[in-house]
Amino acid sequence: MLFIDISEREKYTRRLEAVFNSPHQFTALVRPNKIVTDVNDTLAARIGINRSTIVGEPIDKFPWLNLDPNHGLTVCEAVNRAGDGELVQTEGELQGPDGLAHIDLLFKPIRNAAGEITLIAVEGKDITVKTRQRQHLQVLQRVVRHNVRNDLNKLVGWTTMLAKEPDADCRQGHLRRLTRIFDRWERLTNKIQVIDRAIREIPHDDSTVNIAEVTETAATAVRDDYSDATIAVSVDATGGTASRWLTHPLTEVIKNVVAAGDREDPYVNVSVRQVDNGWLQIVVADDGPGMPDIERGVLVTGEETPLQHGSGLGIWLIRMLVSVLGGEIGVDVTDTGTEVVLRVPTLSANRNLGLVAPEQMS
Repeated sequence: MLFIDISEREKYTRRLEAVFNSPHQFTALVRPNKIVTDVNDTLAARIGINRSTIVGEPIDKFPWLNLDPNHGLTVCEAVNRAGDGELVQTEGELQGPDGLAHIDLLFKPIRNAAGEITLIAVEGKDITVKTRQRQHLQVLQRVVRHNVRNDLNKLVGWTTMLAKEPDADCRQGHLRRLTRIFDRWERLTNKIQVIDRAIREIPHDDSTVNIAEVTETAATAVRDDYSDATIAVSVDATGGTASRWLTHPLTEVIKNVVAAGDREDPYVNVSVRQVDNGWLQIVVADDGPGMPDIERGVLVTGEETPLQHGSGLGIWLIRMLVSVLGGEIGVDVTDTGTEVVLRVPTLSANRNLGLVAPEQMS
């Protein structure tokens, strides 16, 4: 009987260990006084910190976990509420060497045999792909609702005028206006295709290219479209590599700052350097009037609202691709211009966040 009892206990213990170390869930055990007692392998690997560095320290000592401010909770407040017996569900962001992951979080009180709460289990599930799909759908709905609908009204008006206009020169003017709208739709379609392909392919694309090549390719593409612009490039990252997909958002950033304010002879400086922990920092600085607050908010946070959104898909393309690459974006607007800062990991993009392609999701 003793042998059977130990055997069953070992089986139970192994089941608990299997649940705790699930590769599909981030888990931390925290005392009600906020001291971390253990973290599972999945969480330790994702935040890039050795377990011994975390265990025995307050959970709020490390900046790797931030709760969604829309839920009105901090990590300490969530632990306090769970310590009072409440099951707390919220969302947050997990920061690690491969960038940000959006997670669904549960702070769950654990009681001992006497009914006392001795531990809080902090459990997180990665919802990054779901979050990005939701955001992308919202942006596409906005584009159809605002941009395309407005263009359709213009097309109806200019087409009607074209059909009634007897003067050949005036007809040519109307035709040019129609052509500009169709060209804009073509660029819009191309950006949608780039974003869709990036979401599907980046997680499985191990290829990297030299960052100097990425930077020069992006600068050249903008020079071809804006011959009056001066785009200076400096790269201080010997041997630094990045995903080839970085070319798309970097081109869009340079193009946006060149076109800002409709200036004559705009000047843009693009500087690249390698920073700590295997990250590349790219700073795109201009001498323009400054990025509008609404577009700056979309670029940094990735969130749009019906009343506050970007004017096209360019800003969203930058945000989405840099995010899928595991990178971060910052914007600093001063009296002398705007600085857009991209920070991206030099490691292969398909390691980032454990993403899967949309068609692989149920």
